[in-house]
Amino acid sequence: MFTLPRALRVYPITTQGIGIILVMAFTVSDLQEMIQLLEQHPNWKQILRAMLLGEELLNLPQLMRELIEVQHQHAEWLQRLTEGQQRHEELLRQHAEWLQRLTEGQQRHEELLRQHAEWLQRLTEGQQRHEELLRQHAEWLQRLTEGQQRHEEWLQRLAAIAERHEEWLQRLTEGQQRHEEWLQRLAAIAERHEEWLQRLTEGQQRHEELLRQHAEWLQRLTEGQQRHEEWLQRLAEGQQRHEEWMQRLAAIAERHEERMEQFALTQQRMQADIDFLKRGFQELRSDLTRLTTRLGLDVEEQAEDTLQWVMEQKGWRLVEGPRSISINGEIDVVAVFENEQGERVTVVMEVKFRLNKRTVEAWANRVRSEGFVRRLQRQGLTPPYWVYLFGFRVEWMAGKLAEQRQIGLMTGRGEVLPPVQLLP
Repeated sequence: MFTLPRALRVYPITTQGIGIILVMAFTVSDLQEMIQLLEQHPNWKQILRAMLLGEELLNLPQLMRELIEVQHQHAEWLQRLTEGQQRHEELLRQHAEWLQRLTEGQQRHEELLRQHAEWLQRLTEGQQRHEELLRQHAEWLQRLTEGQQRHEEWLQRLAAIAERHEEWLQRLTEGQQRHEEWLQRLAAIAERHEEWLQRLTEGQQRHEELLRQHAEWLQRLTEGQQRHEEWLQRLAEGQQRHEEWMQRLAAIAERHEERMEQFALTQQRMQADIDFLKRGFQELRSDLTRLTTRLGLDVEEQAEDTLQWVMEQKGWRLVEGPRSISINGEIDVVAVFENEQGERVTVVMEVKFRLNKRTVEAWANRVRSEGFVRRLQRQGLTPPYWVYLFGFRVEWMAGKLAEQRQIGLMTGRGEVLPPVQLLP
């Protein structure tokens, strides 16, 4: 068991109101290992998320769901308003049809009233003519009655004259003939009178028929007037319902405008919150980038310090480095030491926060790949080469695999497994 000569560095970092105390650091290349560690421990994700994102970012999905819900409600209100507008237009169309029908009914009603007035005028004129005929008939009856009275007086006189004078008989005979003629004339007048009476009777019947038809027309007009009043009543009720619909639509439109204003304010606030969250996220990402960079540098510095301490314990002297180089990918730590026999040894080290089988396998394949040693030599690094892996945590199977692949292991406590020299 190895112990370090000095304690690990502790870095307090504050970002966006979140305090983080780092005891161990990690590089960008350790991000995949950290993700796997979080997948193995799901309950750590929530803790890490709360520390990194904060309550505002965690509440962002809920805010987005509320925004979507508000948008859905807005779409429903628009749909209802559109349907109400369509119903309103249909009511207006029906209202126009009812007005058209009422106008036509009013015109027909006025035409019927006009015809009724004409019938009344004709009936009045017929009544006047009938009264005139009756008056003339009464005059003829009066004249006939007076003529009959005068005829009786003449008969009395003729009888007296016949008793006194026969001459008067001849005269009476002649008068009788004239009387018969007068009777014939009276009979003809009576026949004409009967014809006039027949005509008057027929006229009376036609007059009664006209009166009956007039009564029927009046009845129909009364019923039509009642229906007209009912239509007017329905129209008034429809107009009232139309005004109520218009008031409801106005109220709905007013509420819609209020909701649109509220939605606009909510959208502005949410946009401000989103902008604030974006700025916070960008700042957090910048801080995380700086933190990751800082952690990588700290881990590499810790690896360099541990390497120098281990080699000093072996009695080796640092000649060159430690530093990092880039040959077909970055090598985290490269240093040249002089051992106790005065021989120079080049140490190459891969630094990880956590070492697992995959990391060991990848590093072993890389250092034994074709041209790796030649690229080291082109950098002026001469053999022999010692190969290490450094990590704060080393899985059990990773240690076994490193031993099989003849790669040295080193942790913050020191050397765990010495390497086998990598031959050129």
